[in-house]
Amino acid sequence: MNYRAALILIAAMLAGCATSYDYYKLKTEVPLTAFQVQQSVGLIPADIPGWLNDARLSWSDGEVKVFRAENDRWGTDLGQEVDRTLSENLSQQLGGAAVTIGPWFGDQRPDLAVKVDLDNLVMVDKVVEVTARWKLLNKKGKILVQSDEQVIWIAETESQEQSLRLALGISQALAGMSADIVEAVRNVAATKLTDKKMEP
Repeated sequence: MNYRAALILIAAMLAGCATSYDYYKLKTEVPLTAFQVQQSVGLIPADIPGWLNDARLSWSDGEVKVFRAENDRWGTDLGQEVDRTLSENLSQQLGGAAVTIGPWFGDQRPDLAVKVDLDNLVMVDKVVEVTARWKLLNKKGKILVQSDEQVIWIAETESQEQSLRLALGISQALAGMSADIVEAVRNVAATKLTDKKMEP
Protein backbone atom coordinates (compact mmCIF):
# COMPACT_ATOMS: atom_id res chain seq x y z
CA MET A 1 0.00 0.00 0.00
CA ASN A 2 1.48 3.35 -1.00
CA TYR A 3 1.66 6.41 1.24
CA ARG A 4 -1.29 8.23 -0.36
CA ALA A 5 -3.58 5.20 -0.10
CA ALA A 6 -2.62 4.81 3.55
CA LEU A 7 -3.57 8.44 4.27
CA ILE A 8 -6.93 7.98 2.58
CA LEU A 9 -7.58 4.83 4.59
CA ILE A 10 -6.67 6.56 7.88
CA ALA A 11 -8.89 9.55 7.03
CA ALA A 12 -11.80 7.22 6.26
CA MET A 13 -11.29 5.37 9.54
CA LEU A 14 -11.20 8.62 11.52
CA ALA A 15 -14.35 9.85 9.80
CA GLY A 16 -16.07 6.62 10.72
CA CYS A 17 -15.10 7.11 14.36
CA ALA A 18 -16.37 10.70 14.51
CA THR A 19 -19.31 11.16 16.89
CA SER A 20 -22.55 12.39 15.38
CA TYR A 21 -24.77 14.54 17.61
CA ASP A 22 -28.49 15.24 17.47
CA TYR A 23 -29.52 18.71 18.60
CA TYR A 24 -32.74 19.72 20.36
CA LYS A 25 -34.58 22.89 21.32
CA LEU A 26 -37.66 23.71 23.35
CA LYS A 27 -40.91 24.80 21.74
CA THR A 28 -43.70 27.26 22.47
CA GLU A 29 -46.75 25.36 23.67
CA VAL A 30 -49.27 28.14 24.30
CA PRO A 31 -51.87 29.82 22.04
CA LEU A 32 -51.89 33.48 21.06
CA THR A 33 -54.42 35.42 23.14
CA ALA A 34 -55.93 38.87 22.67
CA PHE A 35 -55.22 39.91 26.28
CA GLN A 36 -52.81 42.82 26.62
CA VAL A 37 -51.42 44.84 29.50
CA GLN A 38 -50.27 48.44 29.51
CA GLN A 39 -47.11 47.63 31.45
CA SER A 40 -43.98 46.40 29.70
CA VAL A 41 -42.93 42.89 30.72
CA GLY A 42 -39.45 41.38 30.77
CA LEU A 43 -37.68 38.21 31.83
CA ILE A 44 -34.63 38.07 34.07
CA PRO A 45 -32.35 35.21 32.88
CA ALA A 46 -33.28 32.00 34.70
CA ASP A 47 -31.06 30.40 37.32
CA ILE A 48 -30.35 26.73 36.56
CA PRO A 49 -28.26 24.29 38.64
CA GLY A 50 -24.80 23.59 37.26
CA TRP A 51 -25.40 19.86 36.89
CA LEU A 52 -28.40 20.57 34.67
CA ASN A 53 -27.06 23.48 32.62
CA ASP A 54 -24.97 21.21 30.42
CA ALA A 55 -24.63 20.99 26.64
CA ARG A 56 -25.84 17.39 26.87
CA LEU A 57 -29.48 16.67 27.65
CA SER A 58 -29.49 15.91 31.38
CA TRP A 59 -32.03 14.92 34.01
CA SER A 60 -32.27 13.20 37.38
CA ASP A 61 -34.15 10.20 38.69
CA GLY A 62 -35.76 12.30 41.43
CA GLU A 63 -33.20 11.15 43.97
CA VAL A 64 -29.43 11.48 43.59
CA LYS A 65 -28.64 9.99 40.18
CA VAL A 66 -28.03 12.19 37.13
CA PHE A 67 -28.43 10.91 33.57
CA ARG A 68 -26.90 12.42 30.44
CA ALA A 69 -27.66 11.70 26.80
CA GLU A 70 -24.09 11.67 25.55
CA ASN A 71 -24.91 12.08 21.85
CA ASP A 72 -27.90 14.42 22.24
CA ARG A 73 -27.19 18.10 22.77
CA TRP A 74 -29.13 21.30 23.24
CA GLY A 75 -28.94 23.60 20.24
CA THR A 76 -27.75 26.31 22.62
CA ASP A 77 -27.21 26.76 26.35
CA LEU A 78 -30.20 25.29 28.26
CA GLY A 79 -30.58 28.48 30.26
CA GLN A 80 -30.94 30.45 27.04
CA GLU A 81 -33.45 27.91 25.73
CA VAL A 82 -35.56 28.26 28.89
CA ASP A 83 -35.40 32.06 28.66
CA ARG A 84 -36.34 32.10 24.99
CA THR A 85 -39.23 29.68 25.46
CA LEU A 86 -40.64 31.50 28.48
CA SER A 87 -40.32 34.83 26.67
CA GLU A 88 -42.20 33.49 23.64
CA ASN A 89 -44.84 31.84 25.84
CA LEU A 90 -45.46 35.04 27.77
CA SER A 91 -45.56 37.08 24.59
CA GLN A 92 -48.14 34.71 23.08
CA GLN A 93 -50.32 34.94 26.18
CA LEU A 94 -50.04 38.71 26.40
CA GLY A 95 -51.44 39.47 22.97
CA GLY A 96 -48.13 39.26 21.13
CA ALA A 97 -46.47 41.99 23.20
CA ALA A 98 -42.68 41.96 23.18
CA VAL A 99 -41.23 40.30 26.30
CA THR A 100 -37.59 41.28 26.52
CA ILE A 101 -34.84 39.28 28.21
CA GLY A 102 -32.44 41.06 30.58
CA PRO A 103 -30.13 42.39 31.66
CA TRP A 104 -31.40 45.91 31.09
CA PHE A 105 -29.74 49.22 31.71
CA GLY A 106 -31.22 52.51 32.87
CA ASP A 107 -34.70 53.21 31.54
CA GLN A 108 -34.70 49.95 29.55
CA ARG A 109 -35.86 48.01 32.60
CA PRO A 110 -39.49 46.87 32.09
CA ASP A 111 -42.37 47.78 34.39
CA LEU A 112 -42.74 44.12 35.39
CA ALA A 113 -39.92 41.57 35.44
CA VAL A 114 -40.24 37.80 35.86
CA LYS A 115 -37.52 35.84 37.66
CA VAL A 116 -37.44 32.03 37.41
CA ASP A 117 -35.28 29.63 39.43
CA LEU A 118 -35.28 26.12 37.98
CA ASP A 119 -34.37 23.75 40.80
CA ASN A 120 -34.75 20.23 39.43
CA LEU A 121 -35.60 18.24 36.33
CA VAL A 122 -36.81 14.66 36.69
CA MET A 123 -37.72 12.17 34.00
CA VAL A 124 -39.08 8.75 34.86
CA ASP A 125 -40.46 6.71 31.97
CA LYS A 126 -42.74 9.11 30.03
CA VAL A 127 -43.26 11.61 32.85
CA VAL A 128 -41.21 14.79 33.10
CA GLU A 129 -41.27 16.93 36.25
CA VAL A 130 -39.89 20.47 36.36
CA THR A 131 -39.42 21.91 39.84
CA ALA A 132 -39.04 25.67 39.91
CA ARG A 133 -39.93 28.95 41.60
CA TRP A 134 -40.86 32.27 40.06
CA LYS A 135 -41.53 35.81 41.19
CA LEU A 136 -42.86 38.97 39.60
CA LEU A 137 -41.04 42.20 40.42
CA ASN A 138 -41.80 45.84 39.72
CA LYS A 139 -39.40 48.30 38.13
CA LYS A 140 -37.68 48.96 41.46
CA GLY A 141 -37.11 45.26 42.13
CA LYS A 142 -39.88 44.87 44.72
CA ILE A 143 -41.57 41.47 44.71
CA LEU A 144 -45.25 41.85 43.79
CA VAL A 145 -46.22 38.18 43.48
CA GLN A 146 -44.32 34.94 43.88
CA SER A 147 -45.03 31.25 43.56
CA ASP A 148 -44.84 28.79 46.40
CA GLU A 149 -41.35 27.86 47.56
CA GLN A 150 -41.21 24.98 45.10
CA VAL A 151 -43.77 24.16 42.44
CA ILE A 152 -43.68 21.00 40.33
CA TRP A 153 -45.05 21.19 36.79
CA ILE A 154 -45.71 17.70 35.42
CA ALA A 155 -45.90 16.74 31.74
CA GLU A 156 -46.42 13.36 30.12
CA THR A 157 -45.42 12.61 26.54
CA GLU A 158 -45.97 9.57 24.35
CA SER A 159 -42.77 9.75 22.31
CA GLN A 160 -40.68 6.59 22.30
CA GLU A 161 -37.45 8.58 21.94
CA GLN A 162 -35.97 9.45 25.32
CA SER A 163 -34.41 12.82 24.40
CA LEU A 164 -37.50 13.92 22.49
CA ARG A 165 -39.64 13.05 25.54
CA LEU A 166 -37.42 15.26 27.66
CA ALA A 167 -37.53 18.25 25.30
CA LEU A 168 -41.30 18.00 24.83
CA GLY A 169 -41.87 17.45 28.55
CA ILE A 170 -39.87 20.54 29.51
CA SER A 171 -41.71 22.56 26.86
CA GLN A 172 -45.09 21.50 28.24
CA ALA A 173 -44.03 22.20 31.82
CA LEU A 174 -42.83 25.69 30.86
CA ALA A 175 -46.20 26.29 29.20
CA GLY A 176 -47.91 25.52 32.52
CA MET A 177 -45.49 27.79 34.36
CA SER A 178 -46.11 30.58 31.83
CA ALA A 179 -49.88 30.33 32.36
CA ASP A 180 -49.39 30.81 36.12
CA ILE A 181 -47.10 33.80 35.55
CA VAL A 182 -49.49 35.42 33.07
CA GLU A 183 -52.34 35.09 35.57
CA ALA A 184 -50.20 36.98 38.11
CA VAL A 185 -49.35 39.66 35.51
CA ARG A 186 -53.04 40.07 34.69
CA ASN A 187 -53.96 40.41 38.37
CA VAL A 188 -51.26 43.03 38.94
CA ALA A 189 -52.32 44.91 35.81
CA ALA A 190 -55.98 44.83 36.89
CA THR A 191 -55.08 46.11 40.36
CA LYS A 192 -53.08 48.99 38.92
CA LEU A 193 -55.93 49.87 36.56
CA THR A 194 -58.41 49.84 39.47
CA ASP A 195 -56.12 52.03 41.58
CA LYS A 196 -55.77 54.47 38.70
CA LYS A 197 -59.55 54.73 38.27
CA MET A 198 -59.94 55.43 42.00
CA GLU A 199 -57.55 58.37 41.88
CA PRO A 200 -59.33 61.72 42.38
